[in-house]
Amino acid sequence: MTDKEICRLLDTDAERGLYELIAKYEAYVRSIIGRVLINRRQDIEECVEDTFLSVWEKRGNLRDVSIKGFIACIARNTAINRYRRLKREASIAPECESLTADDEIASLIENIYQSEAVEFILKDLKREHREIFLRRHVLMESVKEISDEMKMDERSVRNSLYRSKQKLRKSQKQGGNDDGRSFF
Repeated sequence: MTDKEICRLLDTDAERGLYELIAKYEAYVRSIIGRVLINRRQDIEECVEDTFLSVWEKRGNLRDVSIKGFIACIARNTAINRYRRLKREASIAPECESLTADDEIASLIENIYQSEAVEFILKDLKREHREIFLRRHVLMESVKEISDEMKMDERSVRNSLYRSKQKLRKSQKQGGNDDGRSFF
């Protein structure tokens, strides 16, 4: 079933639409969450459920965006929030601490997907650059994984990431960031 058909189904028969959405994207959501909550099976299951509940609640927004990107954003933010809560509760394993090594990027991604303005900026990126950026910073894929999957050399992937960040920085400065901070 295509994403457009799922969107129509969510409008007409929401329960069946949700069933089709889960059938199509459950493995995808599970892989995103699993990259954040490594070896935490119960938390992964709960985050998967929370992700689809959140998508269900925001199903009216699906008409204007990519379903796959929308779900990826919600899944990643749900997993990060769970990870932070677990970390605060001091119940997370020490070997998972490296996941927050790049808090600046995690913070950036949360701000990006909570801001409609940056969504418009991402739309200005070429499709290939946007996909590379989202794979790296939302799906947390390594440069090697991206290059293998997209059949590009690693240097091209790094260059694309650099150019995308430069373009986003420039757009951010033109947009007048109120607090003077740059997320890039």
